[in-house]
Amino acid sequence: MRILFLILALLFASLSTTPAHAQSNETPDDESPKVKIRLLPERTGVQPGEELWIGIDQSITQGWHTYWKNPGDSGTPLSISWTNPNVKAGPLHWPTPHKIAYEPLINYGYKDELVILQKLKLPEDLPTHLPVTLTANIEILVCKETCIPEYGVYSLTLNDPDTRLEDNSAFIDKARQSLPQSAAWATSFNQLDQDLVLKLNPPAEILKTINLASIELFPEDWGLISNPAKAQAFIQDGVLIIKQTRGERPLKEIKQTSAILAFETNDGAYAAYRFTATQSANETVQQTTSSLDKASGLNFLTAALFALLGGLILNLMPCVFPVLSIKALSLVKISEKHPDLARLHGLSYTAGVILSFLFIAGALITLQAGGAQIGWGFQLQNPWIVGILGYLLFIIGLNLIGFFEFANPFGNTGSKLTQNQGLPGSFFTGILATLIAT
Repeated sequence: MRILFLILALLFASLSTTPAHAQSNETPDDESPKVKIRLLPERTGVQPGEELWIGIDQSITQGWHTYWKNPGDSGTPLSISWTNPNVKAGPLHWPTPHKIAYEPLINYGYKDELVILQKLKLPEDLPTHLPVTLTANIEILVCKETCIPEYGVYSLTLNDPDTRLEDNSAFIDKARQSLPQSAAWATSFNQLDQDLVLKLNPPAEILKTINLASIELFPEDWGLISNPAKAQAFIQDGVLIIKQTRGERPLKEIKQTSAILAFETNDGAYAAYRFTATQSANETVQQTTSSLDKASGLNFLTAALFALLGGLILNLMPCVFPVLSIKALSLVKISEKHPDLARLHGLSYTAGVILSFLFIAGALITLQAGGAQIGWGFQLQNPWIVGILGYLLFIIGLNLIGFFEFANPFGNTGSKLTQNQGLPGSFFTGILATLIAT
């Protein structure tokens, strides 16, 4: 009977994971995806060898968001690959993003509606008397409290004699207006103490319109700045100087970078400029307190105290507290007869927690150093890891309700305890707590 129950339970569990898998492989016409995407060509009547602008139109479900080319502290930007041979695709042109706060993280992305532009170079042998279908594979990550990777195959048709030729030039022109203006300003950057210092030379007519308190900096390279930090801006000798706390990426890896400078003008309008900056030698930057509100920063001790407070709060969460309570009860049981061994079990459990956190942090740092744009909790965006954890917790649940029993390392409290058997169990319980907590 128990075997039959286990088979049925596992079958139910496997079926319950099917919708999540299907969701990431649904067709574009299915209403379940959180982002609806259309490919709109500037025009549908084209000639061989021409360049054609394409609008990647996104309609995002309310409350959800997608990501900019540099997603910030977490996330992944949209990727598109055209399957037609001899079609050459240019870089994506992104509209100015917004900051999306998930304390203490800051992401860069979009909500509601947006259009990303891309220029295609059509093949020289493109037929003009027959319809031509261009196809693209698109992958996009859409997030709310959770993140869902969505995939789709999208297409557009050109030179179709049986349909009315469409002119989307007005739509493409409107999308261009959402792009940051290109700025060929003399710009340099470097590090001063713990800050990135950026020097820009915009024209005087632009410089005098900038509301310095409203300035936001969106670097296209990850790790250049601390995303949650506030940009500090002031004008010195006709040069706009922006300081923002440095990110974790070594500056030697970034000799040149592009970024978006966004701000409100003194009359309340919104402006955004995209510029390219080159790393320069360190220079002294003078600054008066009257020209800038000093941004508050966290020193190591303050950050450590907040981390400790966050850990204490995390221990009370329903995903962690039951594991802690089970471990606490087992330690109490051991300490009744062997207090010294109970301390060893506590240390073993602690070692499991700390080492597993160090492993995850090390993997995160290594992947980021390799260019991956990921943040904390990246492993839970992998469906395989989520599936394995789901089955693991399901099996643990069956064990807790008494469906089956693991071998009890505390069954013989005599010689087995004195020989330290069960310490590996405490160690792996710490690892389990980490997996659940993250």
